[in-house]
Amino acid sequence: MWPLANKEVFNTRQKRIRDLEWNNTEKFLKHYSHSSFLDVGCGTGYALSKAQKLGFSVIGIEPEIDVYGVIDSSNFNPLIIKGVAEELPFETEQFEVVYSSHALEHFQDREQGLKEMVRVLNKKGIAVIVVPTGTMAFVSFISQLMFTTHIRIARFLVKERSLINLKRIFLPQAHGSYASSILDETQDFSVKKWQKLISNYFNIKEIILPALYPFSDFPQFFPVIKSKNFSSSVIFICENRS
Repeated sequence: MWPLANKEVFNTRQKRIRDLEWNNTEKFLKHYSHSSFLDVGCGTGYALSKAQKLGFSVIGIEPEIDVYGVIDSSNFNPLIIKGVAEELPFETEQFEVVYSSHALEHFQDREQGLKEMVRVLNKKGIAVIVVPTGTMAFVSFISQLMFTTHIRIARFLVKERSLINLKRIFLPQAHGSYASSILDETQDFSVKKWQKLISNYFNIKEIILPALYPFSDFPQFFPVIKSKNFSSSVIFICENRS
C-alpha cells in the first residue's frame, strides 16, 4: 500500500545500506581472508557473497531462509543452514570470522546468542556485529507517523478494532524482539547499551558509525549523511576475550 516501497525499490535501497556497512568492515576482514566465515542471521546470504569474493569459505545460519535480506543478482548459491543463534550447530572455535548484521536485535535471547558466537569463534579470530541505533529507531518512528499512519487507521476501522491496535496507530510496533514499541527502541538500541552488552562477551577493538540513512521501507526524505555523531547503525569490531 502506498507509500511503502515495492520489493525492487526496497532491495535497491537496502543494498545501498548493506554495501555501505560492508565497506566499513572489509579492511578488517581482509586480514582473515582464505579462512572460515560464519554469518549469524544471514538472511538471503548477501554478506556471504561478499565474503566469498574476498576468499573466505562461507556458511550462514538463518531461522527463516529466503524471507528477509538483500537479493543478490549474481549466481551465488550460499550454504545456509536453518537454525537460531542461541543454538549454533557448529564446533567450538570453528570459525576465524563470525559476522552478524542487523540480527542481534531480533534474537530471542541476545546474551545466549552472543555466548554461542563467542564459543564458535577461534581465539585468534574476529567478530563483526552490526546493529541499529536509537537514532535509527527514531527515524523509523517519525517515518511511520508521516507515511503509514493512514494505513494503520484504515486497518483499525475496517477489521482490527481493539485497544492494542488503537494504540498502534500512533505508537507503531517495535522492530526488534525486546521492546514493545518502536519508540521504546530509541533507548533499547542506544550505542552505549549495545556496547555494554557486547563487551560482556567480546573485547571491542573498534566502534564504527557508518552513516545516517533513512529506513528502506519508506520515502527517502533525507539522503545518506556521513556524520561523526549520528548514525542509523553501529558496527562493533570484536575479538574473543578468552
